[in-house]
Amino acid sequence: MGPSYESPVVKPRGSVRVAPGEETDSRPASRESSQANSNGAWASVRWNLARVSYFFDRWVSSTKLQALGMVGFGMFSVVIFGICASLVQDDELLEGMWSAWTWMTDAGTHASQEAMGSRILSAAISLFGILYIACILGFVVQGMHAKMETLRKGKSAVVEKGHTVLLGWTDKSLLVIKEIAEANASEGGGVIAVLADQDKTLIEAEIHHHFRSTKDLQGTLVVVRNGSRLHALDLLKVGVETARTLVVLSDTHVGPNKADSEVLQVVLNLSNLQLVGHIVAEVRDIDNEPLLKLIGREQVETLVSHDVVGRLMLMSVREPGLSSVYQSVLGFEGNEFYSRAWPEITGEPFDTLQQRFPDAVPIGVRRGKFKSTSQEILLNPPPGYLIEEDDELIVFAEDNDTYEPKPAITTEKLKSTVKRRQTRQKERIFFAGWRRDLRDIISLLDELVGPETELHIMTDMEAEQRNEILEESGLDLDGLKNLQIFHWVGNTSVRRDLELIPIEKFTSVLILSDEASEMDIMQSDSQCLATLVLIRDIQARRWAGLDSEDTEFSEDFWSSASKQFVPIVTEILDPRTQRTVSSKLAFSSVFDFLQTNDMVAKIMAMVSEDRTVKKILDELLSAKGVQLEVLSPESFLSEGEAYTFYEAAMHARSAKYILIGFLQRRYTPVESSLLDQANSARRLTVSQSTVKDGLDPEQSVVINPANKDQKMMWDSYSLVVIGGHTETKKPLKRVEPAWKEEKLVLDSQPTKYIETNASEIVGLAEGSGSGKPDVGESPASPQHVTNFTSPGERAEFVEKMVSVMKRIEGQHEQLRTDIQELKSGLSLIQDRN
Repeated sequence: MGPSYESPVVKPRGSVRVAPGEETDSRPASRESSQANSNGAWASVRWNLARVSYFFDRWVSSTKLQALGMVGFGMFSVVIFGICASLVQDDELLEGMWSAWTWMTDAGTHASQEAMGSRILSAAISLFGILYIACILGFVVQGMHAKMETLRKGKSAVVEKGHTVLLGWTDKSLLVIKEIAEANASEGGGVIAVLADQDKTLIEAEIHHHFRSTKDLQGTLVVVRNGSRLHALDLLKVGVETARTLVVLSDTHVGPNKADSEVLQVVLNLSNLQLVGHIVAEVRDIDNEPLLKLIGREQVETLVSHDVVGRLMLMSVREPGLSSVYQSVLGFEGNEFYSRAWPEITGEPFDTLQQRFPDAVPIGVRRGKFKSTSQEILLNPPPGYLIEEDDELIVFAEDNDTYEPKPAITTEKLKSTVKRRQTRQKERIFFAGWRRDLRDIISLLDELVGPETELHIMTDMEAEQRNEILEESGLDLDGLKNLQIFHWVGNTSVRRDLELIPIEKFTSVLILSDEASEMDIMQSDSQCLATLVLIRDIQARRWAGLDSEDTEFSEDFWSSASKQFVPIVTEILDPRTQRTVSSKLAFSSVFDFLQTNDMVAKIMAMVSEDRTVKKILDELLSAKGVQLEVLSPESFLSEGEAYTFYEAAMHARSAKYILIGFLQRRYTPVESSLLDQANSARRLTVSQSTVKDGLDPEQSVVINPANKDQKMMWDSYSLVVIGGHTETKKPLKRVEPAWKEEKLVLDSQPTKYIETNASEIVGLAEGSGSGKPDVGESPASPQHVTNFTSPGERAEFVEKMVSVMKRIEGQHEQLRTDIQELKSGLSLIQDRN
């Protein structure tokens, strides 16, 4: 045979072409190449399948297109199965699609099919339909579960308008919610949206535990959302742009600077949004307040909580009962601040408005046009102030629709009374604990007390370190005018340390929440209570002359001994602590509590409801100007006489005070001793007086009382008044008050009036004479009295001098009457002694 010819073989791309004689050696390589190609093809298929599975997993895991995709896939399946059914059954396409749809959704409908082809097709479609419906149900359940999980975690948006937004969750949050719910009660409730980074379920459980039922919230709905208040998207989640007010609370679990930095960032984020309402921000360090106002500008109202609490404690400890007054005045329970313009009182003197508002107590005016930035607050206006056209009257009232001007109520003409002027005396004050803002408290105390007042401070910090802290904070220790500071090193909750100091010699004691434990409210309250109990126990044993610590005192002992104890104000952070301790009757009568967190929450809630209240509170809580005071009734009223509230208010007004209410009287140790020796028959007891006058015996503080026209005995009560004056830049319209000529308030030096009138005579003489007194001569010398240029001028001077002398004689008669009243008062005190 001749040689055979083989055509060349085309190799795959990438293979090597071999000669005809080498095919035997190339077979293994060819098999390897084929296997590699096969593996590559399978790898490509697997990759494509994985890619399809990847896209399917993305689609399944995505909630956005699940529903749309399943609906589209179902419609596509109905169309395909409908075509098949129309071909098998020889029907129209629409009839085939209807048959396919019924077989997919109801597996039992294919049982009526008789043809074998229809049975096989309907069974297959029914099986597919079972799987399809199962997938649909799975997606629905998953979607509902995801929605419930989103709601549970608080990720959904709040769609409200005119609501209150609470940013942050702290120890004050529940207290703020309680006050805002109280404010919304008159309107049927409201909505409070809370944004916090804590677990939503835990916050809701805490709210449910604090407010046992919806009645406690008085119709207000609290909505909680989870998120960071530092992120703008989370802020939008609670509807900050449509909110009526936004309350930013300071984090109490971090230091003051870090907490204020977080509040600053929150306010900065809010200032970049289109807000409708205003912002109320809590600041813990007063040095950070100017920066916050610079960023927030007109949108933000700040509250330096530590500074406000310090001022409240300082004023409360120096005036027993004042802490109860602040508890009653602040917040929305009872009477609140309201302001409104009343055209019918324009031009009337402010002094007479109490008789025109029987259901309210006017305390001042807001001057300027409504909602103008130039509005000015004027509390306790000067005597004779006339209401102007743009003035809004500021009152204490139960609600904004419970008062209106009525015809003036006539009262009896004021009788002459004596106002006993109080002078600042030397005090000895004891501070137990150390606060961050002690610099501000010391500065305020230096302005309030008399010369040579002693301030004793006990804490476990060394005295040198305390002085360094005070000086670094800006306090000039050498520049204090009235205070002398004494440092005691020790633990205020240890008896042996407290027994080293003369507790019984102090005029007032202030127990502070120590800086070292302010982040743990339970530890802070426990330490303050331990200090309180130890101080009272040491006082009681020294008063009773006992040395043994084993003796237990009865409740009667505490009731009688408490009259001799100096006032103590204890700072409490958790209101539940006061409720627990106040249930012990033996303790409740020997000290005052100041719920600092509760008061801060009340102030923030009041400012959130009406930002103009911030200016009023700034006036009442300032170191200078207008202040709330608790005075004895003898300051304005005659002892043993009955007065209506209107009459008592007129007497107070004539002394430049505004009477807003009264409280059950607390006596100092000296007053208690005199009271025990006095004839109790002249007085009405508290219970008799309250029952007679229709008052609640359980109510210790009464602001804006009802039945102001009923007479009552005031000896058992202390008067709650507003004193001082507000500095104003705008000119005031005034007239001489009607009571100025009817009542004479004596000064501590009666000769003042005589000297004043004598100077009038000298002024007449000097004004009438043509010459001037020589240097060194007395202005009242006879040369100047008789220096006249004509007989007519002399006669005119004599006539004026006779008129002045007659007025002096009238004042002498008044002085003799007042001196006789003073003698009667002194005789009464001597009889008591």
